[in-house]
Amino acid sequence: YWKYPLSDKPKHFIGWCVWEGTTIPKSWVDIFNIENISAIIVPSNHTLKAIQNTLKTSINPKIHVIPHGVNNTLFKPRTIEKPKDSKFTFIANKGWAQGINDRGGIQWLLKAFSEEFKNDNDIQLICKINIAYCPPNWNFANEMTKIGLSPESTKNIVFVLNSMNFDELPLLYTQGDVFVSSTMGDAFNLPCLEAMACGLPVITTNFGGQTDYVNNDNGWLVDYDLVEVKHDVMYEGNFWGLPNLNHLKDVMRNVYEQWKKGNENYIKEKAINARKTAENYTWQNSAKQLLNLINDLE
Repeated sequence: YWKYPLSDKPKHFIGWCVWEGTTIPKSWVDIFNIENISAIIVPSNHTLKAIQNTLKTSINPKIHVIPHGVNNTLFKPRTIEKPKDSKFTFIANKGWAQGINDRGGIQWLLKAFSEEFKNDNDIQLICKINIAYCPPNWNFANEMTKIGLSPESTKNIVFVLNSMNFDELPLLYTQGDVFVSSTMGDAFNLPCLEAMACGLPVITTNFGGQTDYVNNDNGWLVDYDLVEVKHDVMYEGNFWGLPNLNHLKDVMRNVYEQWKKGNENYIKEKAINARKTAENYTWQNSAKQLLNLINDLE
């Protein structure tokens, strides 16, 4: 839609682009090359690279990375007294609109967790699924059957399917010990940053916008394989990062075993670093970067 406001010939035009694949759609190339575009904002180096891969250039002075942010006064660590017999808890928060093909990858976490921890009783996964993205005929039970999961195989998973107010999200995150995002492709992956602001280290796929701020000091990065997107014409010729389920299982198992051994520092050190990282990603900082860009244009 950029071409419509551009037809009014504004003094300056700043375009906003979010993209999750390895290249942007070819139909966008001509638009990106319109001369009177003053600047293009992207939320991560992942989206920047997708543009560069398509435009066949590593330098474009019009493109600026301005990341998303988080409200660190709302999303913050909270001390919650847990019973001595409390379970180790992984947390997930994602949409799941397209079943086995869903880009958010919640299906891979459900499979990996249910297979790896079927015989463990002192661990759970609290999985918040944002149903706002789901089509009218979406059925949770049907989707679970499609990926081969039964109620028995998911006995250690607590599903949260109801809508939540935004200010309730921190309470969700702080119920957990570690946040998990088995995404196949995200331009930024805001839930990872929200969880980090609440003091949770993150396990996530080493592919996507979240790799700008998730690293081995504040979380764990999971190996992946590039897979071509064939079910959505919008992503024609694109690839996403399919998380390696064996590696995902190994990482989750290792974190859990360290907890069982009483090695509190293994998670605590990453949790402290996660919060420190999130403090650098605020909406105020994003606004300042945008204002600086606007001032430079003037």
